[in-house]
Amino acid sequence: GTIRTFNEETRAYLKERMSAISKSIAEAYRASASVEFGSGCPTLVNDKALIDVLHSSMQPIFGGMVLKADDLGGSMRSGGSEDFAYISQEVPSVMLALTAGNEDKGNVGSAFEMFPLGFALSTADMEATYFMESVDENI
Repeated sequence: GTIRTFNEETRAYLKERMSAISKSIAEAYRASASVEFGSGCPTLVNDKALIDVLHSSMQPIFGGMVLKADDLGGSMRSGGSEDFAYISQEVPSVMLALTAGNEDKGNVGSAFEMFPLGFALSTADMEATYFMESVDENI
């Protein structure tokens, strides 16, 4: 199975409780139990400041089509099991969900329809914006 949490403290607590509960249930039946955990991926952390920079830099390109999780009543956390989470533990990061759709046709389309343009424009613009804001703060 997979344990997915939004922070490492909760993950450690769940592991401890799962082990204790398993052993207690086994003891109730005069048996024994052991629980082993693989390493698994850490929690993916989306950096709030980078999210704001990305959102602002994409607005001129995509307008109102750019939504943040907050706009949809969600959060900036991701429960997915993703290797990118290792990077997000070390440096400020954002995992971007780039999707496409056509409401008139009643489908969500394919992200590959807009991926090259969307990725190139948003990444280049975000990097430039982030660099310029960092330079301004250090002057």
